[in-house]
Amino acid sequence: MVSHDQKIDTAKYEGLHGTWVRQNKAGFTLIEIKDTSNVLYYDFLDRQMDLGKPTSDRFWYYKSKATMGYWDSSAIWISTDKFRFDYKLKGDTLIEFDKMGDQGTFIKVQTDEEKAFKDFNAANLKGKIKYVTKVDPSEFFVLDNVDWEYSFTSVASSSSNNKTFSDVAAIGDSIYKPSFADTLSLYKKDGKQIFKFAFVRR
Repeated sequence: MVSHDQKIDTAKYEGLHGTWVRQNKAGFTLIEIKDTSNVLYYDFLDRQMDLGKPTSDRFWYYKSKATMGYWDSSAIWISTDKFRFDYKLKGDTLIEFDKMGDQGTFIKVQTDEEKAFKDFNAANLKGKIKYVTKVDPSEFFVLDNVDWEYSFTSVASSSSNNKTFSDVAAIGDSIYKPSFADTLSLYKKDGKQIFKFAFVRR
């Protein structure tokens, strides 16, 4: 149960937002944090591996919606429909702890799309397009001055007749996007049109 002094903050906390996994030979626990009032908790255990001997009721699986809150700046709690867990924050890890000490470490994991967006979002882009394509929902491009294929998902722009970046972009067009900017600018090679595209943040 969540006590009254554990205030649930519904504001998003970007450092915790994402998917966290703890794995060992007996199973795994996965926590997906969208915001503090929207958490998913999954736990899978192979009892035979955990006990080191055969058992008739071998596999155990548990999933629950959950909420989370903060003890202080370095520790949080997560409350499922049956359990309450405490975690220490340390960089990109969550360390589960109780009165007996540390009980395991969770690492933050990302999908391929999330990793690709992280690279795109951090990149300072300024150059001409030499390759562009789309494989729904992702859009891919390569610039003439960077040996890297970037991937993101643009939001259709009213300034481009509700077309996406890959609908408008062509080889020879220029791109400008500072690191961590909210929009990407596309300059057509004829110099007559400029389009600005926001993008889906992963």
